[in-house]
Amino acid sequence: MTEGEWISNKDELTKDEWEHYYGSAEHRFASASQQAGQNAIAASGIADGMIVSCDFVNYDYDKLQYAFKVGVRPMSDPNANITYFIAGTDYAEKC
Repeated sequence: MTEGEWISNKDELTKDEWEHYYGSAEHRFASASQQAGQNAIAASGIADGMIVSCDFVNYDYDKLQYAFKVGVRPMSDPNANITYFIAGTDYAEKC
């Protein structure tokens, strides 16, 4: 569930509820997966790239960094091959 979906499920979000969520591991994970997806799209070079999968791979405790396997394909071609990347908040490498 994205941050926007979580917020939209609430009629009204109190300041305490937002601060609790914003400081949570769940929020850090969600933010990291979103950034990894954006990095994979950028690394793909596909102008209309879209994320078709984003699977958790690892958490590097030394670097305090998540890694995800992200699948990207053109939005305009649903039959195109999916290109996979290992991506985090500041990198994306083709698998």
